Amino acid sequence: MPPRKKQKTNSGDALAVASTNVVVQTAVPRRVTRAATKAVSTTQSAAIAVPDTAKRIVRKGRLQALPDFPLEIQFLIYNQLNLEDLHTLSRTCKKFHAFFLNKKLERDLWVPARANTPGIPDRPPWMSEPAFVHLLFSPNCHNCGASNIRKIIFGCFIRLCASCIMERTVNHEDAAAEAGKIGNGMTLWGLFSDSSYTAIFHVQRRSVARYRDRKFNRILRDDVDRVFERYKALAAPPTNSHAFFLQMKAETTARLPYANAIQTWLENHEEERKARLGDGRKQRFDAILARLRDSDWKTELDFLGDEGIEDLSNMPVVRQSTKLTEGSWKKVLAALDGFLNDTRARRLDKELRTALGARFKLLEEAIRAHYVTLPRTAKMDCRPRYTDFAFTPECRAIADVPTSETVTLAQFTAVVPALAEKWDADRRAELLAYLRPHLGKVAPAVDPLSLAIAVFKPKTSCYVDGGRMRYPTIFTHDCRWLHCFRGAKLKNAEALRQEDAYTRAVHCLKMDAHELGELENNRDLPVYIDAPFHLRELAGDSGAAIAVEGMRRIVSALGLDPARATFDDVERADVWLCCVTCETERPNDSIWAMPWTRAYAHDGAHLTGFGGRCVMAKWRRVDDEDTGKVRTLRRIEPLPETDFYRRALWACSLCPAFDAKCAAMTEHLKQTHEISDFTQAEEDGVVYLHPATDKSIRWHERVRLRESLDPKTGLVMVRTY
Repeated sequence: MPPRKKQKTNSGDALAVASTNVVVQTAVPRRVTRAATKAVSTTQSAAIAVPDTAKRIVRKGRLQALPDFPLEIQFLIYNQLNLEDLHTLSRTCKKFHAFFLNKKLERDLWVPARANTPGIPDRPPWMSEPAFVHLLFSPNCHNCGASNIRKIIFGCFIRLCASCIMERTVNHEDAAAEAGKIGNGMTLWGLFSDSSYTAIFHVQRRSVARYRDRKFNRILRDDVDRVFERYKALAAPPTNSHAFFLQMKAETTARLPYANAIQTWLENHEEERKARLGDGRKQRFDAILARLRDSDWKTELDFLGDEGIEDLSNMPVVRQSTKLTEGSWKKVLAALDGFLNDTRARRLDKELRTALGARFKLLEEAIRAHYVTLPRTAKMDCRPRYTDFAFTPECRAIADVPTSETVTLAQFTAVVPALAEKWDADRRAELLAYLRPHLGKVAPAVDPLSLAIAVFKPKTSCYVDGGRMRYPTIFTHDCRWLHCFRGAKLKNAEALRQEDAYTRAVHCLKMDAHELGELENNRDLPVYIDAPFHLRELAGDSGAAIAVEGMRRIVSALGLDPARATFDDVERADVWLCCVTCETERPNDSIWAMPWTRAYAHDGAHLTGFGGRCVMAKWRRVDDEDTGKVRTLRRIEPLPETDFYRRALWACSLCPAFDAKCAAMTEHLKQTHEISDFTQAEEDGVVYLHPATDKSIRWHERVRLRESLDPKTGLVMVRTY
């Protein structure tokens, strides 16, 4: 037997279409032959061709049949509506539109609706009821139909968008040119002159400064045509142009009450609309906040605070008056995803900064406990800081743990001694490696870093007196903005963001909220950060050599051996110097005596072009004759009331960590140690100047030994001021 033909299986659905409802019946799959398939193809095509008609569902409550009701019944319904509802109904379909715009039915439809609308302004007599209602309640451009045009042009009784204002208005000079072609002589043209047209027309974009610009001083085309029609309707051209002007002005004046009433109503209506929108927006926003709190964002919302919540409420996706549905909630959540995640990142960053701040206070306490014993001395204040240990593996293992974990002082106390020993050795080694090539011969048994000539020079413009640019006082210098020794500069804020959270927090721990906000808002802003102690900003080899040699000249001029003299020896010498170079090159100038700190700065000024050329300074000691004068004039009364005492930072040797200005230190001595005499406390060593303080300003920087001379007479020029 020949093989049987393959049989097809029809998996389609049979559609049973009713006149009002669609019933879809799924047919049981059956086998059909090719001939059977051909036979039903036409029937299936017809059934498929009318799915939209078949699936149409007629909902109850629609208004299609309303125009077919008797007029008496329709009027009973329409007369219960206000003007806004009636206007909305008239725009639903063509049938309603034609019905409500029927002039014969205007009194029966719109007048009762007006009575149902409290506060409505009076209708201008030249406008029909539907046109007036359209003006009030249709926020669309009357020319192009653009939406959301909520302003009625005052005195023009029309809504126009910005582009259509130019189309429906004309510059008053162009209108005057048209009037000159129509009118007789000056009669009509005079209405559009600079002194007259503002009394007859409501001017748009009025400007006196740009009176020649055709985009300004424009009047409504309809008003211009109205005046032209009035003029053409006259039986004969008026002989008195002023009478026609007064007539047009009277018409404009008569329209003003209607314009003012409409403007007042529009402002009130807009306030009511905004209030309704505000209520809707508030309800929607409250619903969004409730859902966010239920969606694991509660902590972020609390972190935002009132100001952040206000910013959130102004976001476009939130600032809507529509009801929050499941679909719109998904859109809101998607739109807020970036904002919420950024807020979470800022919250976690702040929590980390807060936790690290507390932990690094414990680290500072452990460092202080290792270095400071009572009575405290200035050398004990020259110690490492938390930034010097924060990136070591030992400290990071303790500090860089979740914020929920507790970190104790004992954990840092256990690792600080070993870290401090290594840090001291490493810093001595790198400082000595920097200076040793320039120190020359050093006396036996003398620490090279203790020599008076062992001074450091930064390559930045930071000015620090020579007394503080030495070991170990250099460890107290803090100049983050010039990134001298404990600061650094990054390319921009974006580079900082690339660091891990712990590194960012350590570098920016001292920044306040304003600084952090600037970094957040400006990714290209250069960043100055806190960093561990480094020598990257010290001057190069030539600068180091110049600094050492300058100090060598000062020490030699003091009568001390540069290979052996220490800073303590220099301070005890109590010798003042005079610049021989200045006395030689400018013999008529005043002669100044300087302490060694001021002389060191003066020596450096000579090498940088002081006086117009670079020259090495030569020094001499103040002779015995002038020494008494120097000692008399140099001293600033050592009383707490002087400016130096008020501004200087003082340290209490009886406390491990109390540093303060003079007023606070005086109160501290009274309350804590029962010492009332600040001056005596300084003499006894109870208080001392913190090593970060510039001690040189305690004395006069210079003492004038001789007044300047008159170059003509050679006599001393006595000052009269």
